[in-house]
Amino acid sequence: MAGKTSLFYDIEDRWYTLTAQPRQRYLSEARVEGLVLDGKQNNCVWHRIIIDGCIPDATEIEIETRSAEEQRLLQYSEWQKEVNPYLRGDGSEIPLHQAYSNNELHDNEVGTWEWLIQNACGRFIELRLRLVGNGRSTPRIRALRVYYPRFSYLKKFLPAVYREDEIQASFLDRYLANAEGFLSKIESQIASAEAYFDTRTMPEEYLQWLASWLGAALNNEWSEQRKRLFIDHAELMFRWHGTRIGLQAAIKLVIDECPDAGIFQQLKEGRESIARGGAGGEVRIVERFMFRTQQGVQTAEGSLLESQNGSQDGLAQSQLSSTFEELGDSNTLNQRYAEFLYQRYMQLADIEADALELLNQAWQKEPELNSFEEITFTSEPPEKTSELQDWRQFVRHELALLQRWQPAYGSYALHVRFQEYCRKKYSQAYTEQNALQVLNQNWQKIYRRFEDIVFSPVTPVQAKAAEDWIEFTERDLGFQYAQVGEKDTPLYQAFLARRYKTTDRLSRVYSPGRVDTDLTFADIRLPAEDKMPDSPIVLRDWIQFVSLTLPVKRNAHRFTVLVPTEPGELPQSREHRLAQVADIVRREKPAHTDFDVKLYWALFQVGSARLGLDTNLGEGARYVAIVLGENYLGQGVLDYSHPWNIADRHITGRDQLQRSLHGE
Repeated sequence: MAGKTSLFYDIEDRWYTLTAQPRQRYLSEARVEGLVLDGKQNNCVWHRIIIDGCIPDATEIEIETRSAEEQRLLQYSEWQKEVNPYLRGDGSEIPLHQAYSNNELHDNEVGTWEWLIQNACGRFIELRLRLVGNGRSTPRIRALRVYYPRFSYLKKFLPAVYREDEIQASFLDRYLANAEGFLSKIESQIASAEAYFDTRTMPEEYLQWLASWLGAALNNEWSEQRKRLFIDHAELMFRWHGTRIGLQAAIKLVIDECPDAGIFQQLKEGRESIARGGAGGEVRIVERFMFRTQQGVQTAEGSLLESQNGSQDGLAQSQLSSTFEELGDSNTLNQRYAEFLYQRYMQLADIEADALELLNQAWQKEPELNSFEEITFTSEPPEKTSELQDWRQFVRHELALLQRWQPAYGSYALHVRFQEYCRKKYSQAYTEQNALQVLNQNWQKIYRRFEDIVFSPVTPVQAKAAEDWIEFTERDLGFQYAQVGEKDTPLYQAFLARRYKTTDRLSRVYSPGRVDTDLTFADIRLPAEDKMPDSPIVLRDWIQFVSLTLPVKRNAHRFTVLVPTEPGELPQSREHRLAQVADIVRREKPAHTDFDVKLYWALFQVGSARLGLDTNLGEGARYVAIVLGENYLGQGVLDYSHPWNIADRHITGRDQLQRSLHGE
C-alpha cells in the first residue's frame, strides 16, 4: 500500500515500511575504440578474434572491424559488424593454456570466445568493441587475441576451380575455416607434445596418465602441486623405497602444508641429514630397538659382603663409607631401622607389644626397650649375635634397595625390591593390616609375610600375579626385563649354544655334579616360576637373556613413526593426519616389518627427547576469539579482547567502512 511518503507491505497483522536499498549498478553500455593492429604484409586476410572473458545472459560483446593497406586510410573504410561469437568447447586455442580455473568455469558464461572475421583484408585492421549489459550484469574481458593471416584450406588444398566465383569462394573459405580452427589446435598440441612429458607444463588432468608410465597411482586427494612433486621425484622415491629417508620423504610429501623439492634433498644426497634445532616439526622414524633402555647389568664380579656363615650374599658393602651416610642421615636411618625391625618381628607376633617382647628377648636388652622408636642404628656392628644378625640383615636390605642391581649382587636383591614394591602397593591401596591378605587372595597364595615373596624369573601364570610382576618389571626394576614364557625356550637354548659352543663347557656350569652323560643344549629348560637361579654364572646368563637378547629379538624389524603436531591442533585434524601417515607407511614399508604411528609427544619422555632437536616452542599464552569447532576452551575468549574491543575508532579486520550512497 502506498502512503504519502512511503510504501507499506502487509504481513499477517502488521504493516511494514518498505525501505529503498540502493544497489551498485554497472553502466548499461561502454565502447572500446582505437585498437589498430599491423598484419606485417599487404593483402593480409585477418582470421579470428579470440577473447578470454565472461559474457553472462542478457549481456553481449559486439565487435566491428575495418581494414586498409595503410593505417591513415582506415578512417575512410566502412565498419563491418562481425557475427556473434561462440564459446569454444575445448577451451583456449593455445596448447596447455587454461584461461580460467575449474572453479571459475560455470553456466556457459566464462571461457574462451571466438569470432570468425568475415571479410577483413589489408595490412592494417582496426577494432571497435561495444559492451552491453543490463545494469546488474556486465561482460568482462581478460585477454584479446587476433590471428592473422588466415591459413586458407581453399588456397592450399583445393583446385583453382573452387576459387573462380569470388562470392562462392569467400563463403567456402570461411566455411573451411571452421574445420581449420578445430584441426589447428590438434596440430599445435602435436607440435608441443614434449610439454605433456614435463611436470612443469603438463595439464592437471593428464598427471595421472603420466604417473601411470612409472607404474604409480596418484591419490585423488592430493593437490596439484603434490602430484607434480611426486612425478618429478618418482625415480628417487622408487630408488629409496622402504628406507628411512624414503619413508620420511613420502610422508612429508603428503602432510606438509607447503611441500617443495627440499623434502627430497636427503634422497639426492643418499644419506640422512642431521637435524639441527627445531626438528620437532619434522617426521621422525624410530626403530623399536632404540626404545630399549640401558639394562644397567654388569658382568664383572663386584666386591662381596661375607655373611656370618661365610657365604656370599652378593651386595657390595665396600662401596659404603664407615658412617653409612650413603643410606641416609642418622634420623632417616633410625626411622627405617625401627620400621624394618617392627615389620620383621610383627611377622612373629600378633600385636606390637608381643613383637617388642620378642625383640627384647632376642637381643637380651637390659634395660628392655619400651617401644620400637627407641631403637637407633649404629655404624659399628653390634657385639651380640642376635642383634648383629638383624643389623646385617637391615644393611643387606637397604643395599638391595639402594644400589643399581648387578648379577654379582645375587637374586636376594631382586627379591627384596619385589617385596618392597608389593608391600608398598598393597599397603597404600588396602592399608598395612590388610595388604598381605589381599595379595594372597589375588595371587591365590598363602604367604605368611612379605619376606616370603620371591621374584619369579618367568612371567607368573596366575593373572593377578602376572599383572603385578609386569608392572614391577616395567616401572620399578631399573632395567629392562622382558616377559618370558615357555614359548621362549628355543631362544634360550640358542642363546646358550652361541655362548658356550660345546656341551662340555655347558655341563661344567649348568650340571657340575652330573658325570654319567653330558648335558645337551636341548636339555636346557627355562627356570621354574619362583625359582630364580642361585649360581652367579647362571644368573648372569639368564639376566642377559631377558634384558638383552630377548628384547632385541622381539624389537627387530619394528619401528614407530612420530608425526608432528601443534599443541592447539584439533583432535579430528590429528586423527586425519595419523590415518594419512598410516596409509602411506603401509604401502612404502618393507614387507617383513611392522610399525605403529604416534603423535610426536609420544617421544617426549625422559631419555628419549632431546631439547632443541626433538622439541618446538609453542605459541605461548596467546588468547584469540573462539571460533566454533576450531578452538579449545581456556585457549581463547568469547568476547573481543584488546584491541578488538576498542569502540572509538575503526579496527582493521573488524570494521567495514560504509560506502557513501552518493559515490563519494
